[in-house]
Amino acid sequence: MSVLRGEDGYQRKEIDKLIEWVREERAPDLVNLPNSLLIALAAPLRRALARPICCTLQGEDVFLEGLPEPWRSEAIALIRQKAADVDAFISVSDYYVEAMASYLRIPGDRIAVVPLGINLRGYDDAMERELVDQLKDHADSQGYVFTGPVQIDFEAAGIDPKLRPENLSPEDYARLSMNSIL
Repeated sequence: MSVLRGEDGYQRKEIDKLIEWVREERAPDLVNLPNSLLIALAAPLRRALARPICCTLQGEDVFLEGLPEPWRSEAIALIRQKAADVDAFISVSDYYVEAMASYLRIPGDRIAVVPLGINLRGYDDAMERELVDQLKDHADSQGYVFTGPVQIDFEAAGIDPKLRPENLSPEDYARLSMNSIL
């Protein structure tokens, strides 16, 4: 709860240190808070940087629903209250826009959809293969396992939609996997 209270919480000194540090650095074009559990940083960051503040919505509802009362209600109330300090929210899916707009009482038009993924259009073939190989190696080294269902956009991956996955070359499979899953 203290983190959601922000400058009124126990982390006040840490927030002050963060603000002091960001003022000494080159100001970013915008600040994106990775989830609404950090929303209390929006106001102090805005004051320090005079830049737009975005907040990505991704899974907070699951965490919040796991909190026992009265903390769940208090946490949701604090996020709703501090939502006014954020210029725009980002969701990774249309579904989550509706869900979080209702859950946090944020107008849906304040939430933009930015799907997860990497657009490889514009890279030459060698750069694209290198990037795909690096991503695939990283995923393999981390032991990432993706459980279905996965919707595959063959066109976005640059692969003929008539091809079945078992007939794909390793390069096409890697390109398909990186475009569809990440």
